[in-house]
Formats: sequence, structure tokens, C-alpha cells
Amino acid sequence: MEHTNNGSLSDFIDLHSSLKEYINEASLLNMFLQCIKALKYLHSKNIIHKSIRPNHLLMSNEKLIKLELCPDLNKIEVYNPPENKSSEKDKFTEKCDIYSLGCVFYQVCFLVKFDEFLNEPKKFQQFEKADTEYSKEFLNIIKSMVDNDPNKRPSSEEL
Repeated sequence: MEHTNNGSLSDFIDLHSSLKEYINEASLLNMFLQCIKALKYLHSKNIIHKSIRPNHLLMSNEKLIKLELCPDLNKIEVYNPPENKSSEKDKFTEKCDIYSLGCVFYQVCFLVKFDEFLNEPKKFQQFEKADTEYSKEFLNIIKSMVDNDPNKRPSSEEL
């Protein structure tokens, strides 16, 4: 694992959640675009990451610097899309990575720690909040990424 100054996005979420301090939208968009750019590159090479989650997004000085590529034998179901929880469990596509990244940015937007996200009774319920720190346009993008229907999710190219 490459050394980073500020750990992972998971650490970042935990810190900001404990401080109840939302990240400003410009910084959030910068992180989001870096992730999309990395994902677009992987997908252009026909590589599916299969394990996007906050602890695989490494940071330095509150700026995302690396999408860690690592085989993860301990896949965490909460980041897997609905289609991978059915009989075709290991059928990963680019849309699976999009779903996982949408889950991650949902956590960042609403400062939802992993254990809270894991146990949230109705996934993505925070989208229904009237008061939010972020533009509706950005939240609609994240919402589209976690759509239960993979055909309705945007591709990394479209993002």
C-alpha cells in the first residue's frame, strides 16, 4: 500500500462525521471527479475494480490521490449492487463499480460512517432530506449511481 498523509476516505468520513462538519461542494466535486477519471481509465482498459469502498480511496492533504487496486477476499456486501446479491452473484460489470462508488459518495455527502451505513434500515434514506449541503444536481447524480436497475445507472463515460 502506498503511503498517504491522511489515510483513506473512510478515515476522512469518520473524522468529518464526528465533527459534524460537511465537506464543501467544490472539494467534494474535486474528489468525485478524480474517482470518475480513475474509473473511466480502468473501464477503458476493460478492468472492473470490484471492490470500491472508502478504505480503498487513499488521500493526501484532504485530496484524493489514489484508487487502490487490490484483490479483496473480504468483499463487503453492502457495496455490492442488488444484481450481485442474486443468483448471478459474481457477475461483475462496470455498472457494479458505479453502484459501489455511488455508495461511497452517499456516505461522504451525508457523513454516514460504515457501521451506520451497514445497518441503515432503508438504504439511501438521506436522499429524502429536504435540507442538504449539496446541490440537487449533484445528489441526483449520486442517486442515479445507486439505482437498483443497472441499466439506469450511468457509465463512467457518461459521468
